[in-house]
Amino acid sequence: MTFFALAVVLSAAGVAGAQAPAAFRPDAGRVAAAPPAFQERLREDPLVYFRFLNTAWASAVCEAFRGDLQALPSAILHGDAHLEQYALTATAHGLDDFDDAAHGPSVIDLVRFLGSTDLVARRRGWTAERERLFDRFFDGYSRSLADPAYQPPEPAVVARLRARPRKTREEFLAWGESLMQEPTPAQRENAERSLQLVESFVRELRPEVPAGYFRLKRAGWLRMGVGSVLVPKALARIEGPSPAPDDDLLLEAKQLSQLESVPCVQVPISGEAFRVIAAAEQIGRLRHGILLVAPRRDEQGPDVREWWVRTWDETYVEMAAADLASPDELAEVAHDAGAQLGSTNLRHSIPVLETQLRRAELAGVRRLDPRIRATARRLVDELLAGWEGWRGSR
Repeated sequence: MTFFALAVVLSAAGVAGAQAPAAFRPDAGRVAAAPPAFQERLREDPLVYFRFLNTAWASAVCEAFRGDLQALPSAILHGDAHLEQYALTATAHGLDDFDDAAHGPSVIDLVRFLGSTDLVARRRGWTAERERLFDRFFDGYSRSLADPAYQPPEPAVVARLRARPRKTREEFLAWGESLMQEPTPAQRENAERSLQLVESFVRELRPEVPAGYFRLKRAGWLRMGVGSVLVPKALARIEGPSPAPDDDLLLEAKQLSQLESVPCVQVPISGEAFRVIAAAEQIGRLRHGILLVAPRRDEQGPDVREWWVRTWDETYVEMAAADLASPDELAEVAHDAGAQLGSTNLRHSIPVLETQLRRAELAGVRRLDPRIRATARRLVDELLAGWEGWRGSR
């Protein structure tokens, strides 16, 4: 299936100590399907391993809190909230990349973020700071649950990453093209036809978009990511606002990830791709010039997964664990990520209902706080044991 052969819709602006599923060991078929360079990263870096096994991790969290799920409000989840999902642009910063967004208990996001914090602290020699780091995350989460308008100070790492030299527009576009795996003539032809349909639809909703905006200049399959390394993705260079090459755009299309195996999250029966857009709009702080859902075509069968589309921002930077200079910087990011989740994951159009949901969530998280921390530590122990066992057996 070609990545743009779809119509699109334009977006508006347990029990503590319970046994986790079997040891964290990746499926051999999934590993074999990954590029060799990625397989090497998986063997060498436990954080990459952690990111690759998000579904197994989420399932383990569901099991650990199985007896408590009915007491927690259903929140909109980031679904893969960890430190290296923290990103920034010239104008915003915070958790991004909502491929695994869904509805479910907040412990999915809370344990995931604390797990990544614990793992990074262990790898950087900051284990003695772990409880303080956890405290800062929970402080941000609790404060923003109580006051959704709460805005933490900008983390120091954000200013430092923004100060790094940026690619010029020409360098950015050339870099994007270097990532594209050349399509076949048939794939390119299908992409061109589909982009014409995209343009007709978008211009109907946004007449200010000029004709030719989505004219395809170059496109190809995209092989990048960690948790989504095996998800079909493509990248296109399109005309943009004018024929001048310096305002061309990079447009990414990504197939929807599969969450059906995670027992305590809910995904829509139909229009599932809207979960990604809804989370990006409700939780996300970073904005995209184009953010589209690609619904099914009439000729597509029920087994074909939906796609979603977004533009790339040339100022976009994903924070890496290595970018953090100290435990204090990690604490700042943890606090800010907690505040982002707490201020947005229970947002509701009915104010009285939102207030009640926030109070219930705050009470539930305070009650479960010790077990959330303990579960994050335990799952990191199990994940590291699984990683060591897996790479030792190869």
